[in-house]
Amino acid sequence: MYLAHLNWQEAAKVFADPETLVVIPVGSTEQHGCVGPLGTDWLIPEEFCRRLDAQMQKIVIAPILPFGVATHHINFPGTIDLGLETMTAVMKQIFESLYRHGARRFAVVNDHGGNDPAIEKAALDMYRQGAQVTLIDWWGIAPKLNPDW
Repeated sequence: MYLAHLNWQEAAKVFADPETLVVIPVGSTEQHGCVGPLGTDWLIPEEFCRRLDAQMQKIVIAPILPFGVATHHINFPGTIDLGLETMTAVMKQIFESLYRHGARRFAVVNDHGGNDPAIEKAALDMYRQGAQVTLIDWWGIAPKLNPDW
């Protein structure tokens, strides 16, 4: 189910269940060669999460974060770079907001390696508060989901 499709009373019930896994898709808006779309790094986790939603129970998919750490791409027009500190703060605030409402289990589906340090730092802070956070770089598990990939 998608968080954006729930009202606040429905969200309260979902977050009250300790088995609920909150999936947070994260990407980047940046160049991908001469022909790749700027949204490649968020379009893929968006689709990945759509497929997860069709196959899994007790998950709630948060709205996608289409921006990330793209400092090394900033000279390409259309790139949006949050920088490491801002990305860390954004991820921490997302986790803390949902934690406040009862969420305790998180999976971040990431499509941009430059985001990993920020996600990992925010995840460590949440671990210290008692939350479980896992970072999934989709390309690392794709062959296990479909050997053709």
